[in-house]
Amino acid sequence: MIENNYWEYTKASLPTIYLKLSWLWYLPALFIDCMITFPLLRWTIRRSKNIPYDPVTDTGIVLLQIVTLAVWAVPNYYLVPTNDYNTTLLIPAICVLAAVFFCFYTFQLLIPRANGHHYAIWIKLIGPIGSVLLNMFKLQTKDMNLYHIFLMINYDAIFFSQGVVDMCYWKQMAKKRSELADTALAPVAIVSFLFVYALTSPMNYSNMGHLFFYPLYSDFSLQCLYTTGTWLWVFTIIWTMAYVANDKFNDTVFNYVCGSSMYAYLSHYFFILLISVMVVRPYKLGFMPALFLMFFGCQLMIFLTYVPLNFLWELAFPPK
Repeated sequence: MIENNYWEYTKASLPTIYLKLSWLWYLPALFIDCMITFPLLRWTIRRSKNIPYDPVTDTGIVLLQIVTLAVWAVPNYYLVPTNDYNTTLLIPAICVLAAVFFCFYTFQLLIPRANGHHYAIWIKLIGPIGSVLLNMFKLQTKDMNLYHIFLMINYDAIFFSQGVVDMCYWKQMAKKRSELADTALAPVAIVSFLFVYALTSPMNYSNMGHLFFYPLYSDFSLQCLYTTGTWLWVFTIIWTMAYVANDKFNDTVFNYVCGSSMYAYLSHYFFILLISVMVVRPYKLGFMPALFLMFFGCQLMIFLTYVPLNFLWELAFPPK
């Protein structure tokens, strides 16, 4: 069937547009997460900078957070009515997200107090606990992509929120970790890290769910291990990068490596297909040569195209 009327075609395709986004599906998901977590960002910045509580501004921030969650609940309710997934899974998941936000909002009030840095380290438990609670509403049902995407946005919103809080209270957390490092808890923490890492490594090949929908497993206990392992490595990477990668080092490298990250996300799949169709398949390359060519070749193509595009952009819009 061919629809010659463009507007009729657009109207018919909109309900399933998410199925046509391919690897770009995360862009609207990223936008939604930014909108959901923006009030918390404003609140956290104000509290971490010890800005005095303003009844108008701060009450408005809290009300805005309530409104954003309510607006987010609308598509969850109306677009996923199949098998009552909207009322039994998605809406309760949003309630969990609201509870997580409530904890982030209120727990911060303890940190500016005297010796409040002791509480800063404990705020890192809110995200992992929230993910475990979300696992209660995670089913690996096939052909329910919109449900999976909506629930994954809730997971991502918790990750975003934890990241916002962690970065704003980084100094307090680092101070508390330094104090703990001088106690007997330091070797216990290292052994515990290795134990939890071994426990949460995704090496179970039963009860597997869909590869692209987080968390990977269908069983609740395996989901909890998987999400806990994710948080373990997220915290480790954030702590490491905060110490070694919060400086530019070199302006040119920063401009082209960090500056090309969004362009790399938008274009990488095109270059993967290009290398696959033009090189890997015609020459029947083995796995290791194809992997090497795909990884480095894709990155090379991204830089070779980004540099002239960046030059033209700065020519038209000179950086300030």
